[in-house]
Amino acid sequence: MRLFTFILSLFVFLVIGFALCATSAQPGDADKIVLRDARELSGRLNSVNEKTVKFSGKSYDRAQVKLIRLSAATNSVPEAAAADLLIMRDGRSAAGHITRVTDKLVFQNGRQLKRTEVAVIKFAEKTNIISVFREPTPGGSPSASPSPTPGTISAPESSPEPNKDKNTSSNTNGPPWFNLTGCQWSAIPYVFVDGSLIEVGGKTRCRMWLNVCGDVIEKEKIVDSRDHCWSAEKISRPEICCDIWNKYANNPDSQWNPKKDADGDGIVNDQDDDPLGPRRPK
Repeated sequence: MRLFTFILSLFVFLVIGFALCATSAQPGDADKIVLRDARELSGRLNSVNEKTVKFSGKSYDRAQVKLIRLSAATNSVPEAAAADLLIMRDGRSAAGHITRVTDKLVFQNGRQLKRTEVAVIKFAEKTNIISVFREPTPGGSPSASPSPTPGTISAPESSPEPNKDKNTSSNTNGPPWFNLTGCQWSAIPYVFVDGSLIEVGGKTRCRMWLNVCGDVIEKEKIVDSRDHCWSAEKISRPEICCDIWNKYANNPDSQWNPKKDADGDGIVNDQDDDPLGPRRPK
């Protein structure tokens, strides 16, 4: 009898101990949302849809939410995002519209990802263009800009309404994703640009993100402070057949690879100031 009482007491003690450990671990494992007004809230992410983020039983307008950290994730996040961005726990990232989040899955660009593998969900910025650069000195002659170098920012929102001519492709006999005949899913790319002064040397760092069917073309260059960065209005955004784009993005052939040369002009994306512009003779 004493042995039974001892075993029962030990069992109760262990159950209570495990419960206390689980309770104490909850804050560290909590999800967190960061709102655009800089407030941060800890709790449990219930769900996300096109309009609402439900967090700890309370609904928030999705436009008010800047990012979500799942299960106390500490992964670094870029300041600007031209499209919704997923940062995985292994460090990988994927840009593209996030349609839904459930208790087990995250849906992005028609794909289903396990929620446990996702560290951070960052929603696209709502500012069309951020332009922070030093204006040219009156009477000064601008110096030539060096060639752009590949962007190092992990991704980049809605672009301003483009010049009508910029919304129509003139790439005759160009890449097949410009052909909208029979296309089931097409989209006009989003562009996001910014520029920031660099303390050393008074130079300006210019950045561009062009979101095409969920894939992001990133560019960065350093120019003289008198020079302007890229202008979103001057970047071509022709309507793209995403069915064909995704086909070649996932399985490029010897001729067409949108992730390398989106407009098929022979200039790789990270060196092309207008990655979707009209084809030019090589």
